[in-house]
Amino acid sequence: MKTPYQFGQAAFQKGICAPALDAEFLATLNPQAGSNVKALLAWYRGWTHENLSKTVVFTDGSTYTAPESVLPQE
Repeated sequence: MKTPYQFGQAAFQKGICAPALDAEFLATLNPQAGSNVKALLAWYRGWTHENLSKTVVFTDGSTYTAPESVLPQE
């Protein structure tokens, strides 16, 4: 079973930008109000890790890749 962090990483790869749009992740959540805050934060950390780990290519052709030290961890 994937962790919420891994769901976030996979969502980025699929082009999903919010946990509310990630049906696979939503199916794992507890329906009790307030019980999923940690899972939602972990999903965002995973999504952000994937986003920041991609190399950005600027219009002038230069590139930037964020150092590993700034990437969120599970």
